Amino acid sequence: MLPQEQIRDHHRRHFEGFAKEACHDSALYERLARALATDETAVQLLAHAPPSQRRANLLFAAVHDLLLDGIEHPLARFYPSVGGQRLDADGVPGEREVDEVVTAFRDLLSIAQERIVETIRHRRTQTNEVGRGAALWPALHQVAGWAAGRPLALVEIGCSAGLLLHLDRYRYRSAAPNADMGPGPGDGGTISSEVRGIPPRITTPPVITQRIGIDLQPLDVTDDADVRWLRACVWPESLTRLARLDAAVGVARQNRDVQLLRGEVTQVLPSVLTDLPDDVVPCVFHSATFAYLDPQQRDHLAGTLGSVGSGRDLAWLSLEGPFLEPFASMAGDTTDGTTFLLGSTVWRDGTREDRLLARAHPHGAWVEHLCAP
Repeated sequence: MLPQEQIRDHHRRHFEGFAKEACHDSALYERLARALATDETAVQLLAHAPPSQRRANLLFAAVHDLLLDGIEHPLARFYPSVGGQRLDADGVPGEREVDEVVTAFRDLLSIAQERIVETIRHRRTQTNEVGRGAALWPALHQVAGWAAGRPLALVEIGCSAGLLLHLDRYRYRSAAPNADMGPGPGDGGTISSEVRGIPPRITTPPVITQRIGIDLQPLDVTDDADVRWLRACVWPESLTRLARLDAAVGVARQNRDVQLLRGEVTQVLPSVLTDLPDDVVPCVFHSATFAYLDPQQRDHLAGTLGSVGSGRDLAWLSLEGPFLEPFASMAGDTTDGTTFLLGSTVWRDGTREDRLLARAHPHGAWVEHLCAP
């Protein structure tokens, strides 16, 4: 297969896969992804992005960003985030309605191609989804229990704007009766999630002394264009997620104790961990990040953590798709391709322990606890 044919085949398979993922939450993006799977304009536009970023959600976010910025175009009437109506407002959308939204999307790609290319070249998919805190917050309690009262230094890989570094400053509400998720001490927005299984016992909240994020292109919560990009990465029908994001941005603007570092994680992380005080336990975590790292970067990162863990106590929390080992093997065939796995790896006195803590919706809508103490 020629290189250009390989690009088209990768594009088609990715857009079709994204359509399957989006069908649970966004009729708009599902229909667009299916229609654009063989669209030559979409292929050519995404060719301007770095290879790891040539994804449907980057193209969709670039268009969403235009609409959020106020561009006037008929496509806006299908985007609830800018006052439009859901594509599936009356149930399953009809063929005529689908044709209209696809035609409008392609038209906007054509007339705003220069702005879209500029965005694709300089922006990255950065869905700073604080809903994932529904899975990470209970896991952080488990890390705190294992740390036996020692303070934690949070280090997030792929932090975007660092909103998840404020995990303890949100309130958590469970959709299941008598399943306390342990509200954080702050009141800066509420994260609701359906709790499945038996959640871990919530005791004393973690003591967090440092909050450090690493990202190739960290976003600034005080910059309006950066915040608009965060909103553009949320699916247009997800008004609850957008409201939750806005509340989280407010929390981050009020609490300026997060240090965001720009750079490639395998280069930055070693010095970050080395410089942490001996009396704190590093807790490295990431969510929906490993899909953007190549196998060599993943192996390098795992090797770095293993090397550091051999010399000091260390915790590593990963909330990723069902491909990261050893947690994928622990889950077996019980997880579909769109479910995330929450894994915990800790090194105590140089000894490593891996545990599969939970399965979760990619945006935290539900969490199924598997390993309650």
